[in-house]
Amino acid sequence: MQGCLEDAGSCLEQSLALARATGDHASEAYASYGLGEVRRQQGRLEEAAGYLEWSLAVFRQCGLRQWEARVLYSLGRLETAKGDPAAASSAWHSALAIFRELDMPEAAEVAAASSR
Repeated sequence: MQGCLEDAGSCLEQSLALARATGDHASEAYASYGLGEVRRQQGRLEEAAGYLEWSLAVFRQCGLRQWEARVLYSLGRLETAKGDPAAASSAWHSALAIFRELDMPEAAEVAAASSR
């Protein structure tokens, strides 16, 4: 699994560099979100937080609510890994509100996570 995460991280780093070079902020945000997820799974939590927070800001700026919710859900998992259940709950409740507002199927998964 670790080798797959390393490969994914390398590809996402290349994607991020290309998006930055071309000034494509939305693609930067997608790549940053992916890197945040990879780094979280690798246990590199502070690095993951940086990528996720940055992508959240861009998705909000672009009005991409479904991606905002996905990042909030990821931030909840990150906060759980960091041992902060209150911050995780806050992120999950924000994600859940958006998923429900948009009538997205992810709402059920987030509801289950936030009720633990």
